[in-house]
Amino acid sequence: MDYSPRTMHVCLLSYLYLLSKYLDLLETIFFVLRKKFNQITSLHVYHHAIVPILVHMFIKVSPNGGPGAMFPLLNTFIHTIMYIYYTLSALGLRRYTWWKKYVTQLQLTQFVIFGIYGWLFLLNQKGYPKIFTFLGIIQPVIFFA
Repeated sequence: MDYSPRTMHVCLLSYLYLLSKYLDLLETIFFVLRKKFNQITSLHVYHHAIVPILVHMFIKVSPNGGPGAMFPLLNTFIHTIMYIYYTLSALGLRRYTWWKKYVTQLQLTQFVIFGIYGWLFLLNQKGYPKIFTFLGIIQPVIFFA
């Protein structure tokens, strides 16, 4: 394994990303505490249950990111936008939350990008377990189903 400073930095970022997926579970807890049960859908529960498991598996296979690093990078960007929106909304700054529909569109676009990237990667990959690529591809399909 490569122990260069750059690789170790990527490994640290991968681990922090995994921790962030566990923090995402707090969203469900907040929904329960706020009695927003209508926001706790089967998809929500599935997503928050499966993503930490998948991230953990991908880190075990390729701790330095590898070709799958695009997924957490894009996902982190989208989640940053989502949590900015949530913060503004929670602070009661409704006039700054007019872009809610665009947040949803960004999330859906992310899933499309994940699916396309995954299929292209599956067709061109060498030396990376196909099962992990397939697991990455099937998630957007499940989210849209």
